[in-house]
Amino acid sequence: MMCDLCKERQRKGEKNVVCTHKASELPEWQSGNKIKRLQQMSKGGQESRFLRETLGVLTSDETNAFDYNSVDRLFENKIDWINKYRSKISEIYVSIDPNNAGSSKFALASCIHLKEHSIVIGLESFDAKTPQDYQEKFINHLAKIKKKFGYGLNNGGPRICLIIENNYSYTAYDVYKIASEVVSPLIALRDEKDFKKPGRLTTQKTKEAMYVKTREFIALNRVKISSENDFICAVSSDTAALLNDLKNQLKCYQIKYKNNNDKTKMKLTGKIFGKNDDLCIALQLNILWYSIFKTDQRYYNY
Repeated sequence: MMCDLCKERQRKGEKNVVCTHKASELPEWQSGNKIKRLQQMSKGGQESRFLRETLGVLTSDETNAFDYNSVDRLFENKIDWINKYRSKISEIYVSIDPNNAGSSKFALASCIHLKEHSIVIGLESFDAKTPQDYQEKFINHLAKIKKKFGYGLNNGGPRICLIIENNYSYTAYDVYKIASEVVSPLIALRDEKDFKKPGRLTTQKTKEAMYVKTREFIALNRVKISSENDFICAVSSDTAALLNDLKNQLKCYQIKYKNNNDKTKMKLTGKIFGKNDDLCIALQLNILWYSIFKTDQRYYNY
């Protein structure tokens, strides 16, 4: 059984394609009936129909990674989450795409993940090349999160769960160290091979998995955006402009195929014509990895 990305690779001539994305295609909240239906369709060669009808995934030759209509819908109906969900929230997930090189920005997305919705409650995007450049802004964002629940940085309230991209070995450690010195309770997603190290490396397979899962969540209308009254942003005073940046990055995020030695290689990127995709990546990191804190027992009492 293959996801639509791997089927596209196979259609374009790549041989021996092995799909490793089904964990993202079938998240923990999907019903047993849906899983059985997928299994039945896969046996009948109807995966594309299932993706179109049930998950809203397009299986054409498009290059845009996210469906425009689904992205527009995401930003049309914002949600007032504070009064409705505050009492149900025990963890806030803050995913970070640090600025590692070039014109990239330090970007983060703060989300809450409930049974029925994943809600984007805050965003940040700014130029920062060193820890000194982002330290104050980063901590101010975390302080605003805690304040929403009536707490200070280190005196209780929801646990802050950091999800830090770590494609450079020192980056995640710096981010985690800054937060851990002033925020409590706090935890960070750890390296798959070395649990002592904060942060996760993003590989090509990771990027494909987080895209597939994020696209599914958006298509199913599972992702919501906080209303501007409840939205958290410590740097920009123009929340609407920041949300518009995320919207444009989702729409500009592309799937690119390149043939090389009879093999079709796929690249996912929003960095085209000088544009950035940092907010888009931060959101995808959050949606892909938040569930680890709920399923991996090592994080329960950390």
